[in-house]
Amino acid sequence: MLQPIQKEHELVCPGCGCVLKNIEESTYDEQQKSTIPPSLNVFLLGSALEKNVKYHFQRSREQIYEERVLRGLLDVTKEFALPDRFAYATFNQLKRKRFGFRSKREPLKQLLLILSKDENYIYFPKMRAIKVRYESLPGI
Repeated sequence: MLQPIQKEHELVCPGCGCVLKNIEESTYDEQQKSTIPPSLNVFLLGSALEKNVKYHFQRSREQIYEERVLRGLLDVTKEFALPDRFAYATFNQLKRKRFGFRSKREPLKQLLLILSKDENYIYFPKMRAIKVRYESLPGI
């Protein structure tokens, strides 16, 4: 008995050349590309799922401070036309260090540190503008 021949995504009869079946292959690469890009809603939803917060119950003080800092960082990045990735990188840095959520100047200091790295040299003028704008806060 003749075995069907696989040609790309079809099984073909070796005798007459008729298509017997279409094969749909799911590759591993397609499954990995389905990651969701970071956004404000994903961060807030992620923190809610992590803390297992019901929608009718109050949030803890830590969550409120974290959300306030993240929204403030996103406002600063939008005001100075910076990519949102800087706000998310700053927020992740603050989460790693586990401090600075109650302060108004610490998130801005971390943002300026991230912007001052050599790979972000394109954003140096905007970094200086942020410094000038927020000089009134002590410690910046």
